[in-house]
Amino acid sequence: MVTANLSRTISAVLLATLLSMAWLPSPGLAIGITPTLMHGESIQLTLRSDNTHAEFDRMDLTPLRAHFHIDVRYPAVDRVRLTLTPYQPGLIETPALRSGTLQLPAQRLEVVANPAMALDWSVAPEQGWLGDWWSQQVDITLVDEALSLNVHMPHMPGLETAPMARLSNQQARLQWAQRLDEPGSFQRSAPSIRVATRQGGVWAFYAPPQVLKVQARPSYIPPSLPSGPVVWQWQRPKLMISGRVYELRTEWAALASDHLPPLGNLLQQQLRANLVDVEWLFQRREQTVEWQAEGRTLIHQWVQPFRLEGIQWGYYAPVDWLYFDRHSQQLQQKTLEPQWFIALPLWLWLTLMALVLAAGLVVFSLLVWLVWGIYNRASLWRIVHRPVTTPAEASATWLSLLDWSQRVNMGRPASQQAWLDAYQQRYNRVCPYQAQILALRPWLFAPQTDSQRPNQLK
Repeated sequence: MVTANLSRTISAVLLATLLSMAWLPSPGLAIGITPTLMHGESIQLTLRSDNTHAEFDRMDLTPLRAHFHIDVRYPAVDRVRLTLTPYQPGLIETPALRSGTLQLPAQRLEVVANPAMALDWSVAPEQGWLGDWWSQQVDITLVDEALSLNVHMPHMPGLETAPMARLSNQQARLQWAQRLDEPGSFQRSAPSIRVATRQGGVWAFYAPPQVLKVQARPSYIPPSLPSGPVVWQWQRPKLMISGRVYELRTEWAALASDHLPPLGNLLQQQLRANLVDVEWLFQRREQTVEWQAEGRTLIHQWVQPFRLEGIQWGYYAPVDWLYFDRHSQQLQQKTLEPQWFIALPLWLWLTLMALVLAAGLVVFSLLVWLVWGIYNRASLWRIVHRPVTTPAEASATWLSLLDWSQRVNMGRPASQQAWLDAYQQRYNRVCPYQAQILALRPWLFAPQTDSQRPNQLK
């Protein structure tokens, strides 16, 4: 217990010993040893003076708040109880604080890492824009998978959190976002995480403090001008059957802001700009919040069903959208280029498909015929250019020529001259390899030597 009178009378050594005994789970520390505390645990200090509550309200706790999350309780008129929970592991040193007769001695504490779990709090930008959603996250690593995590959200307007996402058996992620509704500087509101220990205690983890400066849009930007950046997608059908229902779709993902142009009007202007007689059906729209790696994302989906009658063709109108990019602080423009479309009756589509199919078959047949002709010519060239130095080689070449002529519907002529006549009749031109084919005749009718005759049984 720290009092004004006690601080004047006791020595500095005794005060350090008392603080060490209050901060450590086990008493009896030697003088001069820095007290230690495990990350997730808390310490309690009780302050008392002649005018405790009034003097404590005037005390500047900024040096403490830089390292500790502070819970303040007033158990009695003359007492104030502080529960200090460190934000991060490390060595913490704070100066002595005083308000009137109320004194809080200098603090020195070593916070060691928790062996059962570790937390990695993301650092968000220090500047935001009015109307943005300021997203953050914390990655949790559990060495002991049996630990149960409980998330406590502060009661703040415009604060949303995503369900705890399990990345693996030992890793989890918590994301949250806060809407920036007022300009100025404020300290972020972050959820705290409580863990029930196996010994029946509770560990508490808080995000390190961070101040955010919220800026309003420049005065020269009209309030009606949408804000960005955004990601958009469009789907516009090209080929349509008259009388059937089709859909124009657009999806806009705003990573930080909810300000978007009138998407319903943009969809209907796609065809009205072309003066096409179109029947509009009821629009459908859906707005969902997704938690992505970048943080909270607002998804807008608009669907405009429509129907065209008769024979219609033209272009969808281009989409030009001017918006204020809060990151670059400049005016930006998104452009969707025009796209053609055509709508025909079903019978006309079937007729066109039949014509296209017939034309495709004709082209395919011509390609097959061309490839086949090239293959046959290449085969004939290889056959006639074989070296012939013996009657056996000449006989093999002649047999290959007969096989080739049979494959191209020339039959199997009985002689070389008959083969050439059949070629001229088949292709209506003289064979370019006439000399090579006639040169086979002397070899085919040459007498065989003893080495060329087949072995006979004696």
